[in-house]
Amino acid sequence: MRTISLEEYQDRIKDAEVLSMDSYGDKVLRTPRGTIVKLFRLKRRLSTAVFLPYVTRFERAVLRLHQLGIPTVEILDIFRIEGTNLDAVVYIPLLGETLREVVGRTKDSDPLLDQFAGFMRSLHDKGIHFRAIHSGNVVVTPTDEFGLIDVSTLSCKDRTLSIARRAHNFKSFLNSGYDMPTMTAYGLRRFAICYLDGGDFNAAERKRFLQILERMHPGFSEST
Repeated sequence: MRTISLEEYQDRIKDAEVLSMDSYGDKVLRTPRGTIVKLFRLKRRLSTAVFLPYVTRFERAVLRLHQLGIPTVEILDIFRIEGTNLDAVVYIPLLGETLREVVGRTKDSDPLLDQFAGFMRSLHDKGIHFRAIHSGNVVVTPTDEFGLIDVSTLSCKDRTLSIARRAHNFKSFLNSGYDMPTMTAYGLRRFAICYLDGGDFNAAERKRFLQILERMHPGFSEST
């Protein structure tokens, strides 16, 4: 990964709009050209990010998604900013609206959530575990495909995910204050059954999957 000076970085983000920030500073910016600059900050010295930077994880995830034919962003540049603890990736955003935005303006979002369950299953079938797979990181493209953004927490295996790993990936939207009202109204168990029904699972695998989910949240129970 190449390094650029702080002055060059500041020139690149001149007149950029800050889309996201935290107590440490800017996180995501949109340049006047429409490209996105996403910053990754190393906050601790004793971190796995020292050996495998978050920006590298992001790059690898994007490349793998492209290989699998799953819509995501298009990376233009990656660099480290000299004299700081910041790495940056510049990319073309994925066209479309987030699943959260589409659900929020749709009177009957049930068919869309049916499709989302199938999309999650297809990712798991391909060996993809995305810890941040909530409705704000899933994009509905203009061609009505699902795509993924903000993928630095995405990992890819060469084999389909185990039943336990599949089930635990559901924690992503269980921990989302934005998603839980929507998912509860749709039905958590209904979502799990929709996930299972489109896949090739035997009776024992279905039972174990649902048992893990029920331990995670009572909404997955058959009695709800």
